[in-house]
Amino acid sequence: QNNLPVDPSLINKLTEIAENLAIKNKVSENEAKYADFEVTAEKGVAVKFYQKDKLVSEFIIGKEDWQQGGTYLKKEKDKTVYLTNESIRYIFSQPDWRDLNLTKVLKDDISSINITGIAGNVVALEKKDNKWQINQQDLEQAKQDKLNSFLDEILVLKAADLKLLTEVKINTEAKYQITVKHKNGEESFEIFESAEDKENYFVKKENQAEVVYLISKTKVEELEKKVKEMK
Repeated sequence: QNNLPVDPSLINKLTEIAENLAIKNKVSENEAKYADFEVTAEKGVAVKFYQKDKLVSEFIIGKEDWQQGGTYLKKEKDKTVYLTNESIRYIFSQPDWRDLNLTKVLKDDISSINITGIAGNVVALEKKDNKWQINQQDLEQAKQDKLNSFLDEILVLKAADLKLLTEVKINTEAKYQITVKHKNGEESFEIFESAEDKENYFVKKENQAEVVYLISKTKVEELEKKVKEMK
């Protein structure tokens, strides 16, 4: 919805459920018991599967049965309540389906990182023979450890929120620019400030120009400090 990126791990799980879901047994056809099984519009989770624009399946997911293992389910236009072969309600009850991850690149796959803007210049990090250099100078072990700490943090960085670019006002010039090269290609990020938000930076990814990721200023400044400590 609204062109915001969806967490692919959740989509993969939904696909897996759609392919493997089976009915363990029929439970009831008594409409008076629907609320007990939580297969009502008020208590259940309404799910619709589409193939392109065509509705192919519609049902209400009820409560879990922890003793028997499975979830109560009622199909649209079917009075019967069924028990599925596995627990599935949790996956359909996600509080947030958006992909808040800035990147999914693995640390061992990275070959170089260029950061423009920190201390007013370019910080070029490059891995050669499994050792990192900064601006073509070898890093001593202590600074190698700081770099590893920096990578561990930035690669699991999650946004506090996502917005469409049309919904926010950000500065026209990026405060920082980051380019990460890895075995599968390259990713670029631009980090902006906003006069309207003093708590967060706004991050644009090159391949998703219409979306901005909100990252707390405190977290970005902690990462900035780690980079400066490597120099």
